[in-house]
Amino acid sequence: RGAGVAGSSAPGSTLNVGGKHVTHQVVDRPPDSFDQREGREYIQPQWVFDSFNNGCQLPVALYAPGRAPPPHLSPFVDDQAEGYVPRQRELLDRLAQEAGVSSGA
Repeated sequence: RGAGVAGSSAPGSTLNVGGKHVTHQVVDRPPDSFDQREGREYIQPQWVFDSFNNGCQLPVALYAPGRAPPPHLSPFVDDQAEGYVPRQRELLDRLAQEAGVSSGA
């Protein structure tokens, strides 16, 4: 996948939020408080950070507006060295491996 372009609905943004080329929209509101466009993924802000930290786009369903997102794991902790690997780390590592990137912390 190619590099993305970020924009906002604020005045002066170079991205037209209503444009058909927008594939993902970050929202921090309940799903019934905004209009949803067909063909667009709506995710909570944590999806951006977790995807970045994991090196791949994570499944969006886990970060849908109105849903409690999965536990956020620090990218600065070596779980193996700490002696405890959370289930979420195991899932993230598996997703990264399937995407062809090296595993997280």
